Order: sequence, then structure tokens, then C-alpha cells
Amino acid sequence: MQLFTRYGEVNVSRHAVIRWRQRTGKSFAEMVHAIANATRPSKRQLRRIIKRAPWQPKRILECDCAYFVIVNKHIVTVYDKRWDKTNDAT
Repeated sequence: MQLFTRYGEVNVSRHAVIRWRQRTGKSFAEMVHAIANATRPSKRQLRRIIKRAPWQPKRILECDCAYFVIVNKHIVTVYDKRWDKTNDAT
């Protein structure tokens, strides 16, 4: 499924939708709204995220409740910002 962001079109995988529902507990409509309003973090913020995160993202979009990991214009997975106890590394 193609969605529009501030930075262009991205495709959303089924896995990302499943992870969104699992990790944030929100609906698909809320995901579409979050992606449309998501922003890219600055380089400094990205370095801080990489230090704290159990994963090593290269490109991400950030909304108020989650991070969207992007590979080749595809959102492949979603991590809740509160990943300490709620998220596993898969």
C-alpha cells in the first residue's frame, strides 16, 4: 500500500501494519495519520536513537508514538518509542 509523507511516497508492508497494531495498540487509520505527519529526526537525534535502540536504523520517520524504519522507500517495521520493555529485537 502506498502512502504519502512530507518527503514523498512510501510503501507500507503488511509486517509494518501488524507491528504497528501490536506495539502501539492503535488502528490502521491512526497509522496512516501518523505516517502523513511523521518527520525525519536530525542527525544528532538519529545518533541518540541509535545509541538507545536495539536496532541500527539508517532511515527512519518519527511520529509522536513510534519510529518507522524505512528501507528502499518501504516501511518495513515499526518500533514503539517505549521499546525498553514492550519491544523485542525482532
